[in-house]
Amino acid sequence: MFQFVHEFELDEYEGVSIIQNDADVLKEFEAQTGKIPLVSKINWDTFGFMVENQRVTGLGIHDKELTSLPESIGKLSNLLVLVLTANQLTSLPESIGNLTNLQKLKIDYNILTSLPENIGNLTNLQELNLFGNRLTCLPDGIGKLTNLRELDVCFNRLTSLPELMGNLTNLEELWIVANKIIFLPENITNLVNLQDLNLFNNELIYLPKDIGNLQNLQNLDVAYNNLTSLPNSIGKLSKLQELSIDSNMLTSFPDSIFKLTNLVVLTSAFNALTCLPDKISELQNLQKLDLSYTKLTSLPKGIGMLQKLQKLDVSFSELNSLPKEIVELSNLRVLGIDGNWLFSLPEHVKKVLDTLREMGCDIQ
Repeated sequence: MFQFVHEFELDEYEGVSIIQNDADVLKEFEAQTGKIPLVSKINWDTFGFMVENQRVTGLGIHDKELTSLPESIGKLSNLLVLVLTANQLTSLPESIGNLTNLQKLKIDYNILTSLPENIGNLTNLQELNLFGNRLTCLPDGIGKLTNLRELDVCFNRLTSLPELMGNLTNLEELWIVANKIIFLPENITNLVNLQDLNLFNNELIYLPKDIGNLQNLQNLDVAYNNLTSLPNSIGKLSKLQELSIDSNMLTSFPDSIFKLTNLVVLTSAFNALTCLPDKISELQNLQKLDLSYTKLTSLPKGIGMLQKLQKLDVSFSELNSLPKEIVELSNLRVLGIDGNWLFSLPEHVKKVLDTLREMGCDIQ
């Protein structure tokens, strides 16, 4: 006779009572992973499951050589955290879209080449980590994840981002390091809650002209790209504290960059800068300034007004002198000047260096 098994019939798994549905899913995973232990917390390297009110709320399958997920995973309707790091997944089942209560999904260090469109059903998702896969594009459905706060797609093969990315207005951290992005969709400037934008090592040829709309941005890293200029609106990023623009093709800074008065770190090494304006003096909170491997032949007098500066690196540039005002940098602890044209130092430069040494500055 056919026996109906109600969803809420209980089964025991690893010494704990859970609903039958959830126990069945764990047993299906078990065929690939072995017994899954009960744990109290799901971290990035967890192998185990969590239970609350007799329902599985967290599942971590770390480094178990998984090549596929059972379709039944979509039955874990109370799942809040799913961690599948360091496996060999090439795709996700359509049923992943049924996990509508999911808040955290980590599938880093796999070999995913695509995501199902219905990943957009995970409307409660707050953190999505896809680091270290083989994704060449993101589905439009990702634009439905309007509660997303963190998105990491570093070390993939993305060449562009979907236009609907602009809908993720709650996003606070966006990491796209080491992809092949050539340009960003203009509506990425809708991400008004973004605090951290990391685009290190892509193929960007320009930044959106309205990037200044990202009023809450604190960290911007566009190093190792193909930028020849920065948009004027960058000066509107009034909360920006760190700006990394190393290894691009910049020959100058826009004047607006000197309006970033909360900037603490500015790194612009390996660019073709030929001149540093006296307006650098307006960056009164600057603590680290890296202008190494540029074409600078001199530093402006205004550099001496950066009273909070602790590290100044202008090594391997084309400097033939140092301004005497540099001794006014009372908090300077590291000065990098190696590899310049300072072979025969004028008397005032020698005095500058002697004074800095007396102040305890490390001259490199």
